[in-house]
Amino acid sequence: MEIRTTKIKPRLFEILIHLGILLIVGAIALRRDIRIEKQYCVDLRNRIVGARLQLDGKLPYFYRWKPADGVRYYDPVKFDTSYASPITASPFFHEMLYPLADMQQRDISRIWLMIEWLLFTGSVCMAYLIAVGPLQRLLVLGGACVFPFTEAWLMHIQTGQIYLVFPLYCFLFLYLFQKKGLAFFAGLVAIICVLSRPTSILFFVPFLFLKGHYRIREWLSFFVPAAIFLIWIGLSRFQRGLWMDYFHGISAHVRHHLSGDSFERNNRFEPVYLRKWEGLNNDSIQSARLNYPFHLKTELSGVPVFIQNHLHFNPGAALLNISLLIALAILLLIFFRRIATYPGGQPNIYWLSVFGFSLFMLVDFFSPILRSQYYGVEWIFPVLLSLALYRWKYSLWYFLIFAGLLLNITDTALIVMRHTLGELVLMISVLKLAYENLINPTFNHSA
Repeated sequence: MEIRTTKIKPRLFEILIHLGILLIVGAIALRRDIRIEKQYCVDLRNRIVGARLQLDGKLPYFYRWKPADGVRYYDPVKFDTSYASPITASPFFHEMLYPLADMQQRDISRIWLMIEWLLFTGSVCMAYLIAVGPLQRLLVLGGACVFPFTEAWLMHIQTGQIYLVFPLYCFLFLYLFQKKGLAFFAGLVAIICVLSRPTSILFFVPFLFLKGHYRIREWLSFFVPAAIFLIWIGLSRFQRGLWMDYFHGISAHVRHHLSGDSFERNNRFEPVYLRKWEGLNNDSIQSARLNYPFHLKTELSGVPVFIQNHLHFNPGAALLNISLLIALAILLLIFFRRIATYPGGQPNIYWLSVFGFSLFMLVDFFSPILRSQYYGVEWIFPVLLSLALYRWKYSLWYFLIFAGLLLNITDTALIVMRHTLGELVLMISVLKLAYENLINPTFNHSA
């Protein structure tokens, strides 16, 4: 069922004004990001090394570099590899990087910066098209202008991370899922997202409970891409080995992070530093850092960090997983009881997707692997979508959304764990909005 909306189409003058504002803000942020990218994007390298190892028929997740291996697999990261490699992206995500993998790292880094901005631009455009009126479009514009100045964004650019992919995946899925005759392509985007990051499966779970949205034939078409990929993985000995290696690697990282000495061990590790390799020059990197001093005041977040810092003990993986399951069960119970109060039993798909994405983000907060700031860019999806569906009666919660974003910009030391607090404010706000609007299939922008 496609959600009916009362929409006011944007005028050309309005579009041009908004486009002009975005171009100005984007130019300022992109100029800064280009200067940051020149300082070397540390995490992008391990994604590329992972892709190269797989291309060469090697398992990446416990690989230890030796000088005899040459620069093809070289990674100068200060990371203790005695328990696992720093490579944590899924085998499928590495496969999507194959077109870039054989390029020089300097060229890959430039291209990846442009890809990051294209991913963000695509998400903004899709939210703008969903917006139901001029005020909603203005709010989407405001959110789009704020995100590139958050600490999450800055750390994402600085490290060359991959998490801007997932908001766009979800926007694409939402668009395709609502269109008749596109069930196969909606299923294709869904399985690509899940294989890129398995925990994202929680985003799609609420959609399986929609009544009457797809007929049996359409559901079969929806699951065809998943069947194809899973059969491919199951029949390929190398693919099975990759995925087993991946899950063993993640388990090793979990044990390492919960041990409490992960940073100390990394600090004691001394990697081999090459002066010049794959178009990179350490002198140029140091010069870029001197010309544009850039110091992030970032923080680790999540339940394990809170427990360690304030309750002073290290939670085990079992306790974290049980706590996560309880939290997910409570949210699912509350929301499905909410759906049951609507006679048709068919929730608003937009708000259902906000709820599903919140479940996905909740897994991050309970993850035993310490949560870095760059995960925060994933809020682009639920925040921009919520802004696109603004209703004045919930203005307080929209105010809190912008307050949460501002907490992810500020560097004041007066607020303890300000960025984590900002993300919790975002989660509570979008969940509240989803709960209140879940059973409103007819949406009027003036309501």
